[in-house]
Amino acid sequence: MPLPRALRPRRGGLVLTGLLVVTVFAASLGAGFTATRTELGAAIAFLIHGRSVTQFNPESQRIESEARTTATDDQAQEVTELADGKIMVANRETGVVQVYDTGSMTPQGPSIDNADTALVLASGSAAYVLDPADDIVRALDAEGRVTSEVKVPGASGKAVPDGGDGIWVLADDGRVTHIAAGKADQPTSLRDHVTALAFADGRPVAITKAGNAFDIAANPPHELPQPPVPAGEKVLPASTKGSGRYLVLLGQDGKLASYDPRTGAEREITDLPSGSGHDLGAPVVLGDRVFVPDYAAHKLYVRDLTTGTRLPDVTVPGEHKWFDLSVQNGRVWANDPFDRRSVQIGADGMSKVVDLGDGEGVKTDTTEPTKPDKPATQEQKPDPPVPPVVPVPTSEPTTPPTTSTPTTPPPTTQPPTTQQVAVPPVINRRSGPGCDTIRSASLVCASPQPMPTPGANWGDLDVIADQNPPAQTLVDTGSTVTVRFWEYLKMPPLRGDAATACSNITTQSSGQVRCDAVPGSGTGTPGTVESQDPPAGSDVHIGGRVVLTYYPTPTPPPTVPNVVGMSPAAACDTLPPTYVCKQVPDRIARDTNVTDQNPPAGTPHPAGAEVEVHFSPYQASQLVRLKHRTNDVYILRFDVASEGEYTVAEPLGYAYRPGAAAPPGSLQLKGFVCTANPTTCGGYAPNHYYSNKDTADVAGYVRSPNVAAVLIRPNGGSCVPGQRLLSRWRKTTNGQRLYTVAEGAPSPDWTNVESGIGCVLA
Repeated sequence: MPLPRALRPRRGGLVLTGLLVVTVFAASLGAGFTATRTELGAAIAFLIHGRSVTQFNPESQRIESEARTTATDDQAQEVTELADGKIMVANRETGVVQVYDTGSMTPQGPSIDNADTALVLASGSAAYVLDPADDIVRALDAEGRVTSEVKVPGASGKAVPDGGDGIWVLADDGRVTHIAAGKADQPTSLRDHVTALAFADGRPVAITKAGNAFDIAANPPHELPQPPVPAGEKVLPASTKGSGRYLVLLGQDGKLASYDPRTGAEREITDLPSGSGHDLGAPVVLGDRVFVPDYAAHKLYVRDLTTGTRLPDVTVPGEHKWFDLSVQNGRVWANDPFDRRSVQIGADGMSKVVDLGDGEGVKTDTTEPTKPDKPATQEQKPDPPVPPVVPVPTSEPTTPPTTSTPTTPPPTTQPPTTQQVAVPPVINRRSGPGCDTIRSASLVCASPQPMPTPGANWGDLDVIADQNPPAQTLVDTGSTVTVRFWEYLKMPPLRGDAATACSNITTQSSGQVRCDAVPGSGTGTPGTVESQDPPAGSDVHIGGRVVLTYYPTPTPPPTVPNVVGMSPAAACDTLPPTYVCKQVPDRIARDTNVTDQNPPAGTPHPAGAEVEVHFSPYQASQLVRLKHRTNDVYILRFDVASEGEYTVAEPLGYAYRPGAAAPPGSLQLKGFVCTANPTTCGGYAPNHYYSNKDTADVAGYVRSPNVAAVLIRPNGGSCVPGQRLLSRWRKTTNGQRLYTVAEGAPSPDWTNVESGIGCVLA
């Protein structure tokens, strides 16, 4: 009887005599809803009322809107809410399914005909209709149209969502198939025949005939810790119309078992009524409460899963043989589709009967079921037997008295002879075989009783420690012999290899104590015991369970990939999702790609840690110096090889275009031009020079209207490595004055007239 810790995708539900509709709500209940739906508030409920589907507002206590369905006569229906603001109504008798828009309450797309009772399932943003009679799973689009049909041989009619947009389907052969995006995976086989599918805490769980539970979302499927899972073919999981956090399973005998996958807490509830006069169905869960429907008694049995406390039963109005049970927007709704009234239970456990009013197809108007209630915790006891009637003689005999005559006295009888036997020795034998030995000696073995003290080791469990009368005592045949056995021991402290320790416990106790070894999270010798439950010194009884947590084998941390040269966005996409990508725009470079990373590529780095990608937020361009084809007049341009008469290009480095983003404190390089005449302009007209000064410092020159380039500000008159310091240079020959910009003097006859006008990237 196993249990879960982590789970995967699925599909499942209850096989009822009519149509089963299973709903899984989206993470955001309002996602995709129309404005009309939003105005109704989060408390809205979709309920079948006679032959209509309604939007009932429990806050205003009225039906906001409704739509007539195709149901006739006594055809019961169920409604399933989808994640895109639509609902699906399924006819339990005909199998017809229809999608409705909740804003307009009008049908969407054609109706979907099925060979028999269909299972409607909402999973994430997808919707599915399972027709087990034809072994077909149909996927629907947002408009209610069939987009694909997938064949699942031997489909059983049980399915659960997969936590995404797919489902899991159970087949009659006990295998499960995953369906998503219009395709089916190969069927998955577990080591035992799967009889039910459950949905707990957003994970799919397969329940086997032997009572084991597997998380089928894991790959491979993971067997859950051993909970009190009912075994057999007819286990009912909680309906996915209200499955909640807990794994809840209802056995055919009325025993309800729950398991909390977050805490590992287990609980068995054995006081639910069952047998004649009761018809229990799939429970739903709201918070920590479970609600078990009894269709025969028209009741909900309520239990607290954290304490096992029995809470007051809830009477469901109506007389129909079935009522719908679901959790919608934080309320439990139990609704007989043919009765005027329905009942809701809030998160606080308070129930309230609501009046849906008259309607076509509504047959009854009850606040209490017409059939008599039955006790909620015990079976009906038969009336005490009536004593037989004994005739009383009258005062006058009806026949004349007879005359007594002598009779022959009866023969005397001898008392039977009693045979004695010696009580066989059974100490140090297990209670079952020991009692068999006692019975074989024509003696009676009383029910074995536990010793009041603990046994010394695992092998003592169920071993007889005392017998009365003692061995070899002569007693009459048929006499009773009592035996006492070791029923528990004190948990010893366990060390060393956890798997070996568990194997020893199981072997030495002959399987009477279960032991599971599970990986922990601490640091120590891999495979050795990290902790134990129960702790040392605790009582461990027959049928108990020991869990040994062991130190896991350390997994080498992954290495960081190389993302240098990528854009920051591409770098973060390239890093495995186990890392946290941190973009750091603190560099100055030619482009905005990643210049370096921390840790460097190839460094082992633990999952969940941060990886920094450093880059420049400023895009630079190549600054080019162009020379006139006939003289030494120069101009500055970006990313060109020539411009008019200026044909000889020489790259100076990378700077920033005017108007583009640049590092803080950058310098604007201005252009100055002289166009008057060659004499005024130093021998050439036009003539040019460049400076980061705001006004001309050479007669006859005026400032150009546009900034020529933006340069990085030097630090203390110099540039950092990877940058070049530009200066303004002048050459005077025969009265002709020429200017240029360069890192150093183009030739010895050039003079530096403005040093350090700015830095460019090399």
